[in-house]
Order: sequence, then structure tokens, then C-alpha cells
Amino acid sequence: MQYKCILSLGIRCFTEIFLKEMKLKKFSSPFDGLYLSSINDVIYLLEHKIIENDLIHTQDYKKYNSLNNKWGFRSIHLKLDNLIMNKSNSIEANYHYATFAHHNLKDKNTINHFKRCFNRLEIIENKKIKTLFCLFILKNYNGYVPIDNDQIKKLSIYLYNKYNCHLLVIYFVGKNEKNENKKKYSLKIKNEQYSMYEINDNGFEFKNVKNELIEIFNNFNIDQKNLLSYEDINKV
Repeated sequence: MQYKCILSLGIRCFTEIFLKEMKLKKFSSPFDGLYLSSINDVIYLLEHKIIENDLIHTQDYKKYNSLNNKWGFRSIHLKLDNLIMNKSNSIEANYHYATFAHHNLKDKNTINHFKRCFNRLEIIENKKIKTLFCLFILKNYNGYVPIDNDQIKKLSIYLYNKYNCHLLVIYFVGKNEKNENKKKYSLKIKNEQYSMYEINDNGFEFKNVKNELIEIFNNFNIDQKNLLSYEDINKV
């Protein structure tokens, strides 16, 4: 069975950006623009979605005024962002490392956007639509928190038990200056639940990893004509 949906699971916005550049993104995922710190964050949101009592909104607090004026309103997740908030009294750290760093979840339009995204995930789950979930991890990106194989395995098992899916994980590890002959990318793990690749580039620029990504995705025999659009998924 061919894949009908290709969706980002984060952990930053790079996954969504690269999928869009490859014309594989047909509709939005709840994880497109989030700032996630761990696999547990992904699973928590898949389980609980967005709960108002989990949030505080920077527009409601005067201490965030200067940051709001410069960058805009955003929402801080009391459970997912709690680790950062406990480690630092820095108002800027709490603001910039928020899970919803690009979203104000007090805004009705934004809330409705996320509701639609999570509703589509429910359709994909209930209708057993074949889905390739993608998780791109840039190890040299500022704020990177190590994600090991055990965490990837945990996520893959969770997804496999819930969806008709496969998880594609790609680590962008940076260029190896000591070994110029090192392969541009390599397959590290492949099983029924997930595939893990490593690309020998930091991944900051799509143009630098485009060919490697195309070759990797070719292994999944994806036919763009079979991918469900925004309109299609709402009719399933």
C-alpha cells in the first residue's frame, strides 16, 4: 500500500520546511512550527492535544511586554516548558524556548488552526490511512537536546500501535572534515516501525541536502499523485 500522507512531527520547523520544499507537504501538521525538547513532548501532544489549563499567554503578563512588542504574542506550555522554566529565572529564556514559540494560543484563529490539524490526525488514525511520519533532527542547531535510539524506538512503537504508519527519522550531523570520502548519507536502522538515516551535513540549508533527501524519500516509493490534499483528507 502506498503512502497517502506525509507529516512532520518536528522537532523543529526544519522538517516542515524541507517537506514543503520537496512538495510533499499537502496540509498542515500540529507539529510544523513547534519548539519541542523531547520525544515525550511529541507523545504528550498526540495524547492530549492542546489543553487550555496547560497554557499561559505572554500577552497576559506585563513582564513579557518588551518581548511581545518585538516578536509578538506566544503561549508557554506549563508542562512541556516546565523544565526550562524551573532551570532559569530568565524571562527571555521562558519566552524564546516556549513550545509554541510562533503561536498565540489565545487567538481564536490560531486555536481553530490547531483544532483542524488534530482533527486530521484523528481521521488518519480512524481511517487507517497509510502515513509516513517524519522527524528531522539537526544536531548542530542551537538548543539541540540529545535524542537517542531508545527515545526513537519509544515514539515508533507508540505511532505503530496507533496509526497505519512508518516513522522516518533523519539526523543531520554536520560535515566530517577529517574524512572527505565519508558518504553523504547512510542508513543506520530499518525495521517495520521506523527507518533512521544520517546525513553528513548540518541541514541548515535545504539546497545543501536536497539531493540526499530526494534519494532517501525515493526508497519509500512515494507517488505525489496519491498523496491526499487538504480537501481530500476532509472528505475521507
